[in-house]
Amino acid sequence: MPRFFYTAIDSAGESRSGSYEAPSKEAVIKALRGMGLYPTEVYEEGEKRSGGLLAELFPTFFSRKKRISRKGLMLFTRQLASLLKAGLPLDRALFILGDAAEDETMRSLAHGILKDVEEGSSLSEALMRRQETFNRMYVHLVKAGEVGGALDKVLTSLADYLEESVQVRSQLVSAAIYPVVLLMLGLVSSYLILTIVIPRFSLIFKDLGQEIPTSTKVLLSISAFFHKTWWLFLVAPVVIFLAWKAAMRKEEFRVKWERFLFSLPIVGNILKKLEVATIARALSILLKGGLDLSAAFRIVSEISGFVTVNEILSSLLEDIEKGQSLAQRMKANPFFPSFAVHIVEVGEETGDIGEAMTTIAVTYEKELQEFMKRMLSFLEPALIIFMGLLIGGMIVSMLMAIFSINDIGF
Repeated sequence: MPRFFYTAIDSAGESRSGSYEAPSKEAVIKALRGMGLYPTEVYEEGEKRSGGLLAELFPTFFSRKKRISRKGLMLFTRQLASLLKAGLPLDRALFILGDAAEDETMRSLAHGILKDVEEGSSLSEALMRRQETFNRMYVHLVKAGEVGGALDKVLTSLADYLEESVQVRSQLVSAAIYPVVLLMLGLVSSYLILTIVIPRFSLIFKDLGQEIPTSTKVLLSISAFFHKTWWLFLVAPVVIFLAWKAAMRKEEFRVKWERFLFSLPIVGNILKKLEVATIARALSILLKGGLDLSAAFRIVSEISGFVTVNEILSSLLEDIEKGQSLAQRMKANPFFPSFAVHIVEVGEETGDIGEAMTTIAVTYEKELQEFMKRMLSFLEPALIIFMGLLIGGMIVSMLMAIFSINDIGF
């Protein structure tokens, strides 16, 4: 009997993996569901799963499954909320979404969820099996909406959150395109000058045997280094990337790196506010979706990409479950800005922490947007000046050497 390996999610949202002997893949899935597990991947022993090293380095391009973009997820959520608000049953709404989808990936997603629902799963259980698309916050919020009978309202809140996130990201990407293109063109131009143009001039100076200015000597040395070690600039980024990935897998190194980032004067402050805004937005949605503070914190305690932040949130969760004040515990931790602490205090006094979290999220999101716009508007002229000095400096250095030819006695 063939052996199958599986990855599944239990009722608590934890990932489990193992092997199972069965006559077919369908039998394995049925057996896992009977054990209260929701399989996310099942494959037979010896079956090829990925594209090797390239798939590990660039999963977006070499993955067997196309990932749903954040914009696609927002549209899916918005459309599903609208159909449910119009009074359609869930299975009918999912069928319409799948049938009307122009993108094959989105069509497959909707039909897959519909199949699970028709087989007796709830929507949250179906989403839980697709963690590559729906994170824990999304799944648990949908589950809260199902229990409270307000699934359409919960999905609308999620769609609003995703839409705002998409808009902010789109604005930042649009604003960053020009500086990035400018920087790339400047670096490519500098590299071509150093590796193609300057070496030809160096032959002229060598044949003349004339003493050249010090700045030109330095430039020629740099050019020779680039010309001889061009391969290093292809290999070095890959080696650095692999070494970095290996180091970040070690929790000790990752924690030290995160603490270093948060300790930086400007960058650390930005990262803290960004994390606080993300956490506050998630808590706002969860609390307004009907979850209590402990349940909401249990979900958000794992949403951050920083290990240290998740540890802080887990510590706060323990304090909350002991009945302690959230604002007081936040005040005792230097990670949280004083503004956020005071707003949470007001929320505890008024009994509406969800609205307090919304205020924190909106405040920091707008502040960060304005900061990024100012930084990008400053970056454009700064890059122009930098690239002008870099390329202009090389040209002036070569002209000085050319002018020195006039000093040769014939």
